[in-house]
Amino acid sequence: MSKSPEAQIYIARGSWVAGQRTTPGDELRLTPEQARYEPVDAKQKTAPRRSKSDEKAADKVGDATEK
Repeated sequence: MSKSPEAQIYIARGSWVAGQRTTPGDELRLTPEQARYEPVDAKQKTAPRRSKSDEKAADKVGDATEK
C-alpha cells in the first residue's frame, strides 16, 4: 500500500480548512503541508461581528427566556 501525497477530508459541517471556506459535504484534497494541524487565532476567520442593536435584541430575548 503506497502513501498518497494528498489527504482526503470529509467535512461534516462548514469550517475553515487550509484557508478555504468549506460547506457540509465538501471533500477536500489537501497536500501534506496543508493537512498539518495548526492552531488558529480565535479572532481570525470568524463570523462577522454583530452590531450593537443585534446584541441588544439578543440580550432581550435571553432575558425573556430566563424569567
